[in-house]
Amino acid sequence: MTSPDRHPPDLGMLQRDDYAAKLEAARQRRLLIALFGLVLLTLALSAVAAGPGVLPGDVWIASQVQRTHGDVGDAVARFIYWLGSLPGLAAGAIAIASVFAAYRRWPEAAIVLGTVIVRGANPLLKFILSSPRPTIDLVTVGEQASAMGFPSGHSMGVALLYGTSAYLLARLLPGRGLRCVVWGIAIALIVMTGYGRIYTGAHWPSDVLGGYLWAWCVALVLLGAAHVAGIRPSPTVRERRGGVPVARR
Repeated sequence: MTSPDRHPPDLGMLQRDDYAAKLEAARQRRLLIALFGLVLLTLALSAVAAGPGVLPGDVWIASQVQRTHGDVGDAVARFIYWLGSLPGLAAGAIAIASVFAAYRRWPEAAIVLGTVIVRGANPLLKFILSSPRPTIDLVTVGEQASAMGFPSGHSMGVALLYGTSAYLLARLLPGRGLRCVVWGIAIALIVMTGYGRIYTGAHWPSDVLGGYLWAWCVALVLLGAAHVAGIRPSPTVRERRGGVPVARR
Protein backbone atom coordinates (compact mmCIF):
# COMPACT_ATOMS: atom_id res chain seq x y z
CA MET A 1 0.00 0.00 0.00
CA THR A 2 1.03 3.58 -0.56
CA SER A 3 1.70 5.76 2.43
CA PRO A 4 -0.85 8.60 2.85
CA ASP A 5 1.89 11.23 2.67
CA ARG A 6 3.53 9.75 -0.41
CA HIS A 7 2.23 9.68 -3.95
CA PRO A 8 2.78 6.91 -6.49
CA PRO A 9 5.27 7.79 -9.20
CA ASP A 10 3.91 9.43 -12.31
CA LEU A 11 4.35 6.60 -14.79
CA GLY A 12 3.40 8.89 -17.64
CA MET A 13 6.19 11.28 -16.76
CA LEU A 14 8.71 8.44 -16.46
CA GLN A 15 7.69 7.10 -19.84
CA ARG A 16 8.05 10.54 -21.42
CA ASP A 17 11.50 10.98 -19.86
CA ASP A 18 12.57 7.55 -21.10
CA TYR A 19 11.26 8.32 -24.58
CA ALA A 20 13.04 11.69 -24.61
CA ALA A 21 16.30 10.01 -23.55
CA LYS A 22 15.97 7.47 -26.36
CA LEU A 23 15.27 10.24 -28.86
CA GLU A 24 18.36 12.14 -27.71
CA ALA A 25 20.54 9.03 -27.94
CA ALA A 26 19.26 8.31 -31.45
CA ARG A 27 19.88 11.93 -32.46
CA GLN A 28 23.45 11.77 -31.21
CA ARG A 29 24.09 8.53 -33.13
CA ARG A 30 22.76 10.08 -36.33
CA LEU A 31 24.90 13.15 -35.75
CA LEU A 32 28.05 11.07 -35.29
CA ILE A 33 27.32 9.04 -38.42
CA ALA A 34 26.67 12.22 -40.41
CA LEU A 35 29.87 13.81 -39.08
CA PHE A 36 31.92 10.73 -39.95
CA GLY A 37 30.55 10.63 -43.50
CA LEU A 38 31.01 14.36 -43.94
CA VAL A 39 34.63 14.21 -42.78
CA LEU A 40 35.39 11.33 -45.16
CA LEU A 41 33.82 13.18 -48.09
CA THR A 42 35.69 16.41 -47.23
CA LEU A 43 39.03 14.67 -46.90
CA ALA A 44 38.48 12.75 -50.14
CA LEU A 45 37.69 15.90 -52.12
CA SER A 46 40.63 17.73 -50.50
CA ALA A 47 43.00 14.92 -51.46
CA VAL A 48 41.81 14.97 -55.07
CA ALA A 49 41.97 18.77 -55.30
CA ALA A 50 45.42 19.08 -53.68
CA GLY A 51 48.31 20.14 -55.86
CA PRO A 52 48.32 21.43 -59.46
CA GLY A 53 45.77 20.48 -62.05
CA VAL A 54 42.06 21.03 -62.59
CA LEU A 55 39.34 18.65 -61.49
CA PRO A 56 37.06 17.18 -64.17
CA GLY A 57 34.04 19.39 -64.74
CA ASP A 58 35.52 22.52 -63.18
CA VAL A 59 36.16 24.31 -66.48
CA TRP A 60 32.76 23.40 -67.95
CA ILE A 61 30.77 24.43 -64.86
CA ALA A 62 32.73 27.68 -64.52
CA SER A 63 32.13 28.48 -68.19
CA GLN A 64 28.39 27.93 -67.80
CA VAL A 65 28.24 30.19 -64.74
CA GLN A 66 30.21 32.92 -66.50
CA ARG A 67 27.81 32.82 -69.45
CA THR A 68 25.31 34.61 -67.16
CA HIS A 69 27.47 37.74 -67.37
CA GLY A 70 25.49 40.94 -66.82
CA ASP A 71 24.78 43.82 -64.44
CA VAL A 72 22.93 41.58 -61.98
CA GLY A 73 25.77 39.10 -61.85
CA ASP A 74 28.29 41.91 -61.36
CA ALA A 75 26.24 43.34 -58.49
CA VAL A 76 25.89 39.94 -56.83
CA ALA A 77 29.63 39.31 -57.18
CA ARG A 78 30.50 42.66 -55.56
CA PHE A 79 28.07 42.09 -52.68
CA ILE A 80 29.32 38.55 -52.12
CA TYR A 81 32.94 39.68 -52.13
CA TRP A 82 32.19 42.03 -49.22
CA LEU A 83 29.89 39.56 -47.45
CA GLY A 84 32.55 36.84 -47.32
CA SER A 85 35.45 39.15 -46.53
CA LEU A 86 36.74 39.45 -42.96
CA PRO A 87 35.01 42.83 -42.39
CA GLY A 88 31.77 41.47 -43.85
CA LEU A 89 31.88 38.31 -41.76
CA ALA A 90 32.74 40.27 -38.62
CA ALA A 91 29.87 42.70 -39.23
CA GLY A 92 27.42 39.85 -39.83
CA ALA A 93 28.58 37.93 -36.76
CA ILE A 94 28.36 40.98 -34.50
CA ALA A 95 24.87 41.80 -35.78
CA ILE A 96 23.55 38.26 -35.26
CA ALA A 97 25.30 37.85 -31.91
CA SER A 98 23.79 41.16 -30.76
CA VAL A 99 20.30 39.81 -31.48
CA PHE A 100 21.00 36.73 -29.36
CA ALA A 101 22.56 38.88 -26.63
CA ALA A 102 19.51 41.16 -26.56
CA TYR A 103 17.45 38.13 -25.55
CA ARG A 104 20.17 36.94 -23.14
CA ARG A 105 21.04 33.95 -25.31
CA TRP A 106 24.71 34.14 -24.40
CA PRO A 107 25.74 30.62 -25.58
CA GLU A 108 24.33 31.27 -29.04
CA ALA A 109 26.03 34.67 -29.21
CA ALA A 110 29.38 33.12 -28.25
CA ILE A 111 29.08 30.37 -30.86
CA VAL A 112 28.21 32.85 -33.62
CA LEU A 113 31.26 34.98 -32.80
CA GLY A 114 33.35 31.82 -32.66
CA THR A 115 32.56 31.05 -36.31
CA VAL A 116 34.59 34.08 -37.42
CA ILE A 117 37.53 32.98 -35.28
CA VAL A 118 37.65 29.41 -36.59
CA ARG A 119 37.30 30.74 -40.15
CA GLY A 120 40.93 31.74 -39.65
CA ALA A 121 41.94 28.13 -40.34
CA ASN A 122 41.21 28.60 -44.06
CA PRO A 123 44.64 30.03 -45.03
CA LEU A 124 46.31 27.06 -43.34
CA LEU A 125 44.18 24.63 -45.35
CA LYS A 126 45.06 26.47 -48.56
CA PHE A 127 48.76 26.33 -47.70
CA ILE A 128 48.65 22.60 -47.00
CA LEU A 129 46.64 21.67 -50.10
CA SER A 130 48.35 24.15 -52.48
CA SER A 131 45.65 24.08 -55.15
CA PRO A 132 45.93 26.94 -57.68
CA ARG A 133 43.13 29.27 -58.68
CA PRO A 134 41.63 29.54 -62.20
CA THR A 135 43.82 30.96 -64.98
CA ILE A 136 42.91 33.19 -67.90
CA ASP A 137 43.74 30.50 -70.45
CA LEU A 138 40.85 28.38 -69.16
CA VAL A 139 38.17 30.82 -67.93
CA THR A 140 37.57 34.55 -67.57
CA VAL A 141 39.35 35.87 -64.50
CA GLY A 142 37.96 39.16 -63.23
CA GLU A 143 39.51 39.04 -59.77
CA GLN A 144 43.19 38.54 -59.09
CA ALA A 145 44.25 36.90 -55.82
CA SER A 146 47.66 35.73 -54.69
CA ALA A 147 46.63 32.96 -52.27
CA MET A 148 45.86 29.38 -53.24
CA GLY A 149 42.32 28.39 -54.20
CA PHE A 150 41.08 25.31 -52.33
CA PRO A 151 38.98 25.65 -50.22
CA SER A 152 37.28 28.96 -51.02
CA GLY A 153 37.60 31.26 -48.01
CA HIS A 154 34.52 33.33 -48.86
CA SER A 155 32.37 30.23 -49.35
CA MET A 156 33.68 28.65 -46.17
CA GLY A 157 33.16 31.80 -44.10
CA VAL A 158 29.62 32.51 -45.29
CA ALA A 159 28.50 28.87 -44.98
CA LEU A 160 30.03 28.64 -41.51
CA LEU A 161 28.55 31.87 -40.15
CA TYR A 162 25.09 31.86 -41.69
CA GLY A 163 24.59 28.10 -41.64
CA THR A 164 25.43 27.92 -37.93
CA SER A 165 23.33 31.02 -37.18
CA ALA A 166 20.33 29.57 -39.03
CA TYR A 167 20.66 26.33 -37.06
CA LEU A 168 20.74 28.19 -33.74
CA LEU A 169 17.87 30.52 -34.66
CA ALA A 170 15.71 27.67 -35.93
CA ARG A 171 15.99 25.99 -32.52
CA LEU A 172 14.28 28.96 -30.90
CA LEU A 173 11.59 29.90 -33.41
CA PRO A 174 8.16 28.34 -32.72
CA GLY A 175 6.66 28.38 -36.21
CA ARG A 176 7.73 26.21 -39.13
CA GLY A 177 7.19 29.17 -41.44
CA LEU A 178 9.67 31.33 -39.53
CA ARG A 179 12.21 28.52 -39.49
CA CYS A 180 11.85 28.09 -43.25
CA VAL A 181 12.40 31.83 -43.76
CA VAL A 182 15.59 31.76 -41.67
CA TRP A 183 16.95 28.71 -43.48
CA GLY A 184 15.89 30.17 -46.85
CA ILE A 185 17.87 33.37 -46.25
CA ALA A 186 20.93 31.43 -45.08
CA ILE A 187 20.83 29.05 -48.05
CA ALA A 188 20.36 31.95 -50.49
CA LEU A 189 23.44 33.73 -49.12
CA ILE A 190 25.48 30.53 -49.24
CA VAL A 191 24.46 29.70 -52.81
CA MET A 192 25.02 33.29 -54.00
CA THR A 193 28.48 33.22 -52.50
CA GLY A 194 29.42 30.15 -54.49
CA TYR A 195 27.96 31.66 -57.64
CA GLY A 196 29.84 34.94 -57.12
CA ARG A 197 33.20 33.28 -56.57
CA ILE A 198 32.84 31.17 -59.73
CA TYR A 199 31.36 34.07 -61.72
CA THR A 200 34.41 36.30 -61.14
CA GLY A 201 36.85 33.48 -61.88
CA ALA A 202 38.26 33.75 -58.37
CA HIS A 203 37.62 30.05 -57.65
CA TRP A 204 36.86 26.76 -59.33
CA PRO A 205 33.54 25.08 -58.50
CA SER A 206 35.48 22.44 -56.57
CA ASP A 207 37.01 25.22 -54.44
CA VAL A 208 33.51 26.42 -53.56
CA LEU A 209 32.29 22.91 -52.77
CA GLY A 210 35.38 22.37 -50.63
CA GLY A 211 34.61 25.60 -48.77
CA TYR A 212 31.10 24.38 -48.02
CA LEU A 213 32.25 20.95 -46.84
CA TRP A 214 35.00 22.32 -44.61
CA ALA A 215 32.54 24.86 -43.18
CA TRP A 216 30.08 22.15 -42.19
CA CYS A 217 32.83 20.03 -40.65
CA VAL A 218 34.14 22.98 -38.65
CA ALA A 219 30.61 23.98 -37.61
CA LEU A 220 29.91 20.52 -36.19
CA VAL A 221 33.25 20.49 -34.37
CA LEU A 222 32.58 24.00 -33.01
CA LEU A 223 29.14 23.03 -31.73
CA GLY A 224 30.56 19.87 -30.18
CA ALA A 225 33.41 21.74 -28.51
CA ALA A 226 30.98 24.36 -27.17
CA HIS A 227 28.81 21.59 -25.74
CA VAL A 228 31.79 19.97 -23.99
CA ALA A 229 32.86 23.35 -22.62
CA GLY A 230 29.40 23.88 -21.19
CA ILE A 231 28.38 26.51 -23.76
CA ARG A 232 25.14 24.83 -24.75
CA PRO A 233 22.45 26.39 -26.95
CA SER A 234 18.96 26.71 -25.54
CA PRO A 235 16.62 23.72 -25.93
CA THR A 236 14.50 23.57 -29.03
CA VAL A 237 10.85 24.57 -28.87
CA ARG A 238 9.92 20.88 -28.94
CA GLU A 239 12.28 20.06 -26.08
CA ARG A 240 10.89 22.91 -23.99
CA ARG A 241 7.44 21.35 -24.39
CA GLY A 242 8.51 18.12 -22.78
CA GLY A 243 11.04 16.46 -25.06
CA VAL A 244 8.46 14.60 -27.16
CA PRO A 245 6.72 15.52 -30.40
CA VAL A 246 3.70 17.76 -29.86
CA ALA A 247 0.57 16.79 -31.74
CA ARG A 248 -0.96 19.42 -34.00
CA ARG A 249 -4.44 20.61 -33.34
